Amino acid sequence: MWLPLLVLIASVIAGAATVLLAKLDQPRHLKLLTAFTGAYLMGLTCLHLLPEVFTPSHGVLKTPAWQLGAFIFGGFFIQIILENFSRGLEHGHAHPPHGPLPFSMLAGLCLHAFLEATPLGAGHDHAHNPDLILAAIAVHKFPVAIVLLAMLLQSGVSRAKAFVLLGVFAAMAPLGVVAGQ
Repeated sequence: MWLPLLVLIASVIAGAATVLLAKLDQPRHLKLLTAFTGAYLMGLTCLHLLPEVFTPSHGVLKTPAWQLGAFIFGGFFIQIILENFSRGLEHGHAHPPHGPLPFSMLAGLCLHAFLEATPLGAGHDHAHNPDLILAAIAVHKFPVAIVLLAMLLQSGVSRAKAFVLLGVFAAMAPLGVVAGQ
């Protein structure tokens, strides 16, 4: 139970360290990292998650395939709605705001982090590959933390407030894990 929480928080801390120590928050440096994390998530989804969702478990598919497809379709639309609030920040799209960072951007990002981690709380009984899902979420959060901290620091908020807001973001995925239980 503690391992997922620590891994998720560590990925955000690693992102913050990358901004502060390695100065990799520049868009040209983030393109390759974002491409890698996107490819990793796409590969995991296509090669592991979707086939497992639609494979009958013990010879009987417990949930009708149309319902599973509807949940996937619904998740896609929820993601589009969240992107309207976060402006694509959760996918590494960095567009520095003019003036203060909008609250809706941070709220959308936090909700995204919370929702994506809830399946980890289901444990080994419901998730076929919880370690793969944990790795995917941690890899996904790393560039998001880089972009978020860089944008917070560029928006003119104090360093202390930037780290508090990054801490709020870091807490969302672990809270999602706990809520998933």
